Amino acid sequence: MPSSYREKIRVVPGVVGVVPMNHFHGLYKDKEEAFGQIGTDPSEFLQVYDDYEIADEQVKAWQQDPTGAVADRELARTMGWKLGDKIFLSGQRFPTNIELTFITIRQRFFC
Repeated sequence: MPSSYREKIRVVPGVVGVVPMNHFHGLYKDKEEAFGQIGTDPSEFLQVYDDYEIADEQVKAWQQDPTGAVADRELARTMGWKLGDKIFLSGQRFPTNIELTFITIRQRFFC
């Protein structure tokens, strides 16, 4: 959906929040890994997805670091990531490569 719709949606009665999200479709370690790679605004994301449990100091670190990345425990374990690790993704959908910093582990998520 075009980003110009964001403010139009925000004023619709009953809407409590709007958060931008964009799937990156990158390659990790020269192969396509089956995990979501979504760019978003950490402040707005956590207002809408308030069922994530992330330690306050890690939320602050994520909000202050534009390269900050969040993953759940299982993905971090599978990939061998530790807090502070650099994660390099090679763009497939967008012609760019990005370097992320693994900031935090999502503690719990309730569907």
